[in-house]
Amino acid sequence: MAQPIIGISLDSEDVGSFAPSPYYALRKHYSDAISAAGGIPLFFPHDMAHIATYLNLIDGLLVPGGNVDVDPQYYGDEPLHHTTILNPSRTNFDMELMRQAFERGLPIFGICAGQQIMNVLFGGTLYQSLKDQVPNLLPHYHDEPRHALVHRITVVEDSLLGRILHGFSLEFQVNSHHRQAARAIGEHILVSAVASDGVIEAIEHKNHPFCLGVEWHPEYMNTEEDRTIMQAFIAAASRYKASTPLASRKLEAV
Repeated sequence: MAQPIIGISLDSEDVGSFAPSPYYALRKHYSDAISAAGGIPLFFPHDMAHIATYLNLIDGLLVPGGNVDVDPQYYGDEPLHHTTILNPSRTNFDMELMRQAFERGLPIFGICAGQQIMNVLFGGTLYQSLKDQVPNLLPHYHDEPRHALVHRITVVEDSLLGRILHGFSLEFQVNSHHRQAARAIGEHILVSAVASDGVIEAIEHKNHPFCLGVEWHPEYMNTEEDRTIMQAFIAAASRYKASTPLASRKLEAV
């Protein structure tokens, strides 16, 4: 069978370290991890008019992390915390991209900001600033290298994530690097992993075959657990590809 194609939304900035004019960018770890797990990565610029066409082309969707926070207006929280970084173009695009992907039954994997978008999309809320809102906080946001394993999580056995990691210890170290996290959980969302300080580290949708979000960064592929999760996502995309021929998807374009 041909390799599944995985759509990945890009990060963007109006001006930054790469160029003095607006640009798209994303760490290579995401595409490298998809390729290593057996998929073909395909990047998406933030064009709302092309979402249906994008989704016709792919077998799975990965919404990555980035230096961006969900605008608290999406979940009825204000005022903005001083550390909140907004990017309306990316947030609006990712929210609609994920919504339409969910409606089609596409496998969805949200990482860090992607997990936060997932929770808000289904009616949940976020901590705008973990360090100011959660006591006795573990080092979720830190000065260590991004791949460094900085705290442990516990996975819920009766969950998609628990089934993916069957045979592993359900307590293991992760490389979290996030200043926000899920607070109130969205509708039909299951918490599938937590840190010992109570911070939610993974969520999934109960009514979807593969709609998983994690706060840490498995795209670094530096543990066997991370590699297994990425492989499970690609396996879900392969099943979608086999059950939904490309020719039939063209009828869904709007």
